[in-house]
Parts: sequence; structure tokens; C-alpha cells
Amino acid sequence: MKNMIKRDRLTKNIETQISEGEQTIPLLNRHLTSALFFMKLSANRARTVREKFNFVVASAERREHLLAELKENLQTQP
Repeated sequence: MKNMIKRDRLTKNIETQISEGEQTIPLLNRHLTSALFFMKLSANRARTVREKFNFVVASAERREHLLAELKENLQTQP
């Protein structure tokens, strides 16, 4: 039990993960938009790439939501 993480440290780590996720997606979106422009992909290929990126965004948003719920549960438990 010596390696057990304390609740406040776990909560802080969750906050960090949420914050990093919120910062990463807009940055990746800007890079992807720029890359698609300069690569001059066909419209179909660019659409496929964008659809896959949108799936990644949705997954990241779901992850952030679940982390926020976990943090809330940790904070409300005695």
C-alpha cells in the first residue's frame, strides 16, 4: 500500500490531463488544416482525413468529460 497515490495528487493529475487535452486539439486542428492545404490532397482524400480527425476529437472530448466526472466523484467522496 506504500505506492498508493493520494486523492489530492490524483485530482491534480486529472486536472493536468484535462487541461492538456483542451490545449492539444486546437493545436492539432491548426496543423492539420495547414498540412491539408500544402499537401494539395484530392477533395475525397482530404475529407477522409478530416473525418478521421473529427473522430479523434470526439474521442478526446469524451475522455475529457469522463475525467471531469472522475475528478468530481473524487472531490465529493468523503
